[in-house]
Amino acid sequence: MIPTYGATINGGAAENFKFPSGDDKLIVSVHSYSPYNFALNPGDGAISTFSDTSEIDYLMNTLKNTFLSKNIPVILGETGAMNRDNEDDRAKWAEYYIKSAKAIGVPCVIWDNG
Repeated sequence: MIPTYGATINGGAAENFKFPSGDDKLIVSVHSYSPYNFALNPGDGAISTFSDTSEIDYLMNTLKNTFLSKNIPVILGETGAMNRDNEDDRAKWAEYYIKSAKAIGVPCVIWDNG
């Protein structure tokens, strides 16, 4: 597994990633806690209700267009949503996130912070 710069797709990390050629046993690894204000933000702007899917949609489209369309395999090597006593919303988030990733053939590793 080879991470993009910062293991992110943001700030040009995906577009400027150089995948080594000649090795069919490599996979791009990306970490993404999307949407950030729901999944990871510990401070101002944090939310506990999941309803906006646009960041997840952007992530999946970027992975599809930048890597998968060029036959470069991808794994979401770290993702998750903080426990904010919002189990039902985290379940909604997980269902949408995993279904979206599965639809484009990207496996996910869930990081559980307890």
